[in-house]
Amino acid sequence: MPTCVCLISDYNRSASTLRIAQAAWWHGCDVHVVSKSDTCDRYDARLRPNCTAMLNRGRDVGTALEWVKRSYDRLPDRLVFLGSTIAKHQRERRLGALLRGVESDEFDCVSTAPAFQVQFKSKGSTLRELRAFRARRWQRRNLTAASPAPFGDWFQSHVGSFAAHADDVACFNVIFRSTRALLRRHPPSFYANLARQVNVADQAEAVHFAERALGTIFGNGSRRTAAASAAASLEQRRRADRGRPQRRAAQRRAAVGHDAIPRHDGNKCTWGNGCCQRHRRAESCRAAEETLLGKLLGRAQ
Repeated sequence: MPTCVCLISDYNRSASTLRIAQAAWWHGCDVHVVSKSDTCDRYDARLRPNCTAMLNRGRDVGTALEWVKRSYDRLPDRLVFLGSTIAKHQRERRLGALLRGVESDEFDCVSTAPAFQVQFKSKGSTLRELRAFRARRWQRRNLTAASPAPFGDWFQSHVGSFAAHADDVACFNVIFRSTRALLRRHPPSFYANLARQVNVADQAEAVHFAERALGTIFGNGSRRTAAASAAASLEQRRRADRGRPQRRAAQRRAAVGHDAIPRHDGNKCTWGNGCCQRHRRAESCRAAEETLLGKLLGRAQ
């Protein structure tokens, strides 16, 4: 039987990590957790034997690069990777899509799927569109500059020929599925060099560059064109529009994440998009969020 590992990058979200693990176990994947809080003691007993503690640098993409480098000689047949903050970026739905297709031999970062196209359209569909991209600030914080920059120059220096991969589809939010065969297209030194680029700090510009180049780094590049993605997205919307108006409204809210994250309002939680991210200290908000995440992942089961 092919081996499968779901690799979870986590920072102090043990409940969400366990729920991701439960979905992965349901689909026959083993689970490995990388704790960026430098301890594995907080996790469920079933997760501790396969937990590795790392410094909180490089964000999720740094975790993936470092783990592949360290595990190069014992890579699984299939690798599914994501961060534990699954209430953001539609990760819960994208995880379900990756797990349902876990037997595929293709790389997938679920950035071109019709249901998610609206979220990524403004960010650039292909690497060519991102050639001049810079990320000097993120969440009001200055980033450690990449060398060289912008994105196209960095890619040419550290990943490969930009001209050869300019039409590859860009990835976002560092959630993907790959295979051992694809990961071994590059030697361990390739991942080691990229890990050095992104792990210079917790907030580094190279992190955002590597995020967009996931398809080339961890796969063989996705040659699905932006035109094909747009056509698939249009067909998806046409099918959805055949339903009743109430159903269409619910589908549209779900597609962009509305109603997907609890929102703290005074002393209680209501539903909205992302307010829990700004009220982490609200116990009622966190409790409602964890309950919702369990329901969402339950659908994948």
